[in-house]
Amino acid sequence: MINVSSMRLDSICAESFGVSRTKAAELIKKGFVSVNWLVCENISKEVSDGDKISMRSKGKVRIGGITGTSKKGRLFVDIFKYI
Repeated sequence: MINVSSMRLDSICAESFGVSRTKAAELIKKGFVSVNWLVCENISKEVSDGDKISMRSKGKVRIGGITGTSKKGRLFVDIFKYI
């Protein structure tokens, strides 16, 4: 489970793959990130339940869904990491 501010691609990638949000945005713009097997260069793309996200040399995750929110409005999202 990860804790993110929104369901934007750069936010989800940063938390899922353990990189900074700035680094995640750079990798997305360079074409290193795929959403459902299609290269995505839009850092503000909204991801949803069941989407598969892969980052070159970092791995692949599947979004399980939003399980709740914190007091400050952040989202708790289940992710399933492929090994």
